[in-house]
Amino acid sequence: MKLLDLLKGIEYKVLCGDINKDIEVILSDNRKLKDSNNACFFCIKGERFDAHSVLDKILQDEPEAVVIDSSRKIYNDISNLAASSGTTIVEVTDTRYCHAIAEGNMCGNPQSKLTAVGITGTKGKTTTAFMVRTLLDTKSDSSIMIGTNGTFIGSESIETARTTPEAGDLFKLLKEGVTKGMSKLVMEVSSLGLKQSRVAGINYEYACFTNLYRDHIGPGEHQDMDEYFKCKLLLFNQCTNAIVNLDMDRGQEAFDYASNIKGVNVYSYGFGETATVRAVNLHKESRNNILGTSFEIKSPWYNGEVFLDLPGEFNVYNALCAATVAGIAGISFDKLKEVFSTIEIPGRVQVVPNELGIDIRVDYAHNGASLEALLKSMRDYCDGNLKVVFGCGGDRSTERRKPMGEAACKFADYSYVTTDNSRSENPEDIVKMIIEGFDGAKYDVPDERFTIILDRQKAIEKAVMESNRGDMVLIVGKGHEKEQVAGGVAVPFDDVQVASDAVKLKSNI
Repeated sequence: MKLLDLLKGIEYKVLCGDINKDIEVILSDNRKLKDSNNACFFCIKGERFDAHSVLDKILQDEPEAVVIDSSRKIYNDISNLAASSGTTIVEVTDTRYCHAIAEGNMCGNPQSKLTAVGITGTKGKTTTAFMVRTLLDTKSDSSIMIGTNGTFIGSESIETARTTPEAGDLFKLLKEGVTKGMSKLVMEVSSLGLKQSRVAGINYEYACFTNLYRDHIGPGEHQDMDEYFKCKLLLFNQCTNAIVNLDMDRGQEAFDYASNIKGVNVYSYGFGETATVRAVNLHKESRNNILGTSFEIKSPWYNGEVFLDLPGEFNVYNALCAATVAGIAGISFDKLKEVFSTIEIPGRVQVVPNELGIDIRVDYAHNGASLEALLKSMRDYCDGNLKVVFGCGGDRSTERRKPMGEAACKFADYSYVTTDNSRSENPEDIVKMIIEGFDGAKYDVPDERFTIILDRQKAIEKAVMESNRGDMVLIVGKGHEKEQVAGGVAVPFDDVQVASDAVKLKSNI
């Protein structure tokens, strides 16, 4: 592709060189330049590294073009560098944003051929995405779904490292999907993905904001809750229909923000009378041995009772969000009721089948807010003791740890505190911070409210072995994940499988 075409849709200034050069690859990692030909390199300032600081070395690798940021504080005068290089140097106002636009151009802008749904929020993105995809994908093989559980192109599953992939990876996935005949895109859009402009160039037919809780605050993420919130609002700047949980913290503020964007239709959902789509008369119910929630839905498109085969008030909110998308899209009420009564989401209150009379479930709850919501909701479905097995991830915001301990202390009958992807951190250090949430507890002193078992497999086994008929065991934090990462090494680990093995062990006693 010609550099001129690569920069289509971008305002730029050519500082030196030829704009008609052939470009074969776009890069933003200077370590890959030596092995690449006909490259266009984007200098991006990250949280820890600014590529502008090594611009002289980048030019030594002789890329065909380099795109630099006008706000750079390094190499403001590049005339001498430019004079000694055959590289075309282009200046833009935001290299992150322009990088994503260029990646889309390189891939033929596949997003323009897709009806796109973007879902942001602290919790509920994955569950809502599965619901929306199932509702919209009438052929069951015509959509792309991208999120925490990976990427799904039709029935094909592709493992991805981030909830929202980097722009280059994202547009390649979209191109692959379009090539294979996909016509819809449902994706989770993280706050960091929005902050870093990874989804620039995508116009979302539907943009959903599920909820807002304290999370992702710290080095390399967001400086405070205000920035976190404002980054999530950015999704509405590139959508046709905005959908807001009116009951969430700052929900009215989000609704008002979207309402002030020209050309955007704004809808809301929640339990209050002012919501466009709302739920009333919630009550727990079991159908075909499946614990769930029945409620009456009221909206411009649907009015009547539905059964959701997922327990908990938080899942009703997810269902309302999905129902709003479905209503705008013209999905029938019969289809909505069918999907809600049969939906299954891997690692989201996923049942571990057994004949012991113990309700064992695996969930992805990995911060204080999500753990509290899960425990409070599941209490209504538990006839015996409510137990939880949990840890907290390493190399992530340390603010998550104590709140998880507080939630378990307040809402569970007993806790098994263990590891959860400690990564490069010492698991004991993480657990010590979790234990601070148990009022007055000390790491090295026995406590009647919890036990510490750093080996996650043994913790799950002990929780199952010590439970009786009517008890509920929630194994949380990893959900759908199939690996445990510790000391920089990833080993196979599946909570569902480990729990199933523990059930067999207990059954044979």
